[in-house]
Amino acid sequence: MYKILSSDGGGSWAIIQLLTLKDSYGNLNGHEILKKFDLVIANSRGNIVLAALAKIIISIKQSLYLKLRRIEN
Repeated sequence: MYKILSSDGGGSWAIIQLLTLKDSYGNLNGHEILKKFDLVIANSRGNIVLAALAKIIISIKQSLYLKLRRIEN
């Protein structure tokens, strides 16, 4: 059986995806989360979420903070 992470949507969906990943994987950084999947696929803003996980070596909690702070400004 393969483990697949699919990320889709835009706007507030990105926050929901980050919250879901945080609930599922705690405070792991993006690379550690991606290593748990055999295939990762994204569409629309989901690409940004997955790119952040791949590029930025920070925790989901930190990613969520940055996303929410950007929305407030």
